[in-house]
Amino acid sequence: MKILNTALIYVLLIAVAALFYLHFASLSGQAPVVKKTESLSSLPIAFVNLDSIYEKYTFCVDLRKDFTAKQEKSEADMQNRFKALEREIVDYQQKGAAMTDAQRESTEKKLMQKEQDLREYRTELHEKLEKEDAEIRKKIYEKITSHLQEFAKKNQFKYILAQGQGSTILYGESGLDVTETVLQALNESYKSEK
Repeated sequence: MKILNTALIYVLLIAVAALFYLHFASLSGQAPVVKKTESLSSLPIAFVNLDSIYEKYTFCVDLRKDFTAKQEKSEADMQNRFKALEREIVDYQQKGAAMTDAQRESTEKKLMQKEQDLREYRTELHEKLEKEDAEIRKKIYEKITSHLQEFAKKNQFKYILAQGQGSTILYGESGLDVTETVLQALNESYKSEK
């Protein structure tokens, strides 16, 4: 029994050594070549670079420009309101010594209430802008995916993948990139809607 165990251990050791050698001998420092069963051009797959579409699709550019202008206008309005409140506080500080205790207390309450109202308004405005931003992103997504569905049917693609920052496509054969074609069609469609 002891001889059998020893023999079995030697056989397993030789088998592990052989597998170890075969595994590392096949790695030559180059990426492994996958045997292709179909040519790339016959695959019913394409991809678009979403970063390029978001950057160059006129609909996206226009919506972003309008939204940015709205944000800037809201920010300027908030700054003006806070500056007006600051002026009221400075005015109170300058005239506060000449006021009666009741006037001072009343003015302080009014100023504190104005500050609280202004902070609440800022929070509501921020939430409103975030909601509007989400709606804009949804509109853009729906327009792009709707167009891509039509494009896929027309060109007999089973899949159109998204490449861009944060996507899982790290590389795509340039022949499968339909970004420019899709972008051109999206812009033409948007131009005709205007």
